[in-house]
Amino acid sequence: MESILNTRFNQVPEAGTVCEVSPSPAQLLHMCILQDEANTVMSSEAWRDSTDDTLWYYRAINNELGECSSHIGIKWWKNEHPNEEIATSAFKQARMEVIDVLHFALSNLVRGCHQSNTELEVGVSRHLFYPKLFSIGRFSQFSQRDVDLEPSYSELTINDFIEQCQYVNLVNGHLPLNYVMVLAELLDLSANDLYVAYVGKNVLNKFRTTNGQREGTYLKIWNGIEDNEYLTEYLTEALASSDLPNIEALILKLNTQYQTFLTQGLCTRG
Repeated sequence: MESILNTRFNQVPEAGTVCEVSPSPAQLLHMCILQDEANTVMSSEAWRDSTDDTLWYYRAINNELGECSSHIGIKWWKNEHPNEEIATSAFKQARMEVIDVLHFALSNLVRGCHQSNTELEVGVSRHLFYPKLFSIGRFSQFSQRDVDLEPSYSELTINDFIEQCQYVNLVNGHLPLNYVMVLAELLDLSANDLYVAYVGKNVLNKFRTTNGQREGTYLKIWNGIEDNEYLTEYLTEALASSDLPNIEALILKLNTQYQTFLTQGLCTRG
């Protein structure tokens, strides 16, 4: 694996064109609705009327972006990925951070639209295009020289784009979804990968909470295999016949399997 520090776009995009990684509007709306349900369970319905003084999603986003950058590697004074196995693991971890960023970015979008589906559909439609870039980080010399230039997508490494995300997030107090889509593209996540990973984590969080995670009684290893692997299998099957899986059916299937292994004494904490 070539150094992930040098990860760049396979094809150089242009600002204003449609993002290569774009879940369908129906899938994006579905993710917004799932995020609203998850936040309501965690913080009650009042979360939609919250502000950055109480639920600071932008801070959580910046933290997750920093963790993503750390997995990619920021230490020029040492080899952070000395072999293929470590590099591959770091790349996978960076991809998982993108899913975490997506949770908080969706939360901000839903909160801004006050959970009106019409507003959400309009809001989602604005997040399907490559964003403009800014003269920040190692490109800040453009603005220092009073040159009206923006960096090109062709010049960006993945850490450069993460800095673009952090800048926009801090200046605006939120991160538009198209930045998440572009970051996903850089990490070789397809639109379907993004959707499946998001829905999977959402379903698993609900299932674990219902089955005692907060109380410390939930057992996530089933017959020697972690619960998320069962979910991935069930979700893949569900998506083979529909773009939008039935969440309740997935949770029922998980529960049936969990209770079976639990009765047999085949579940452990892990």
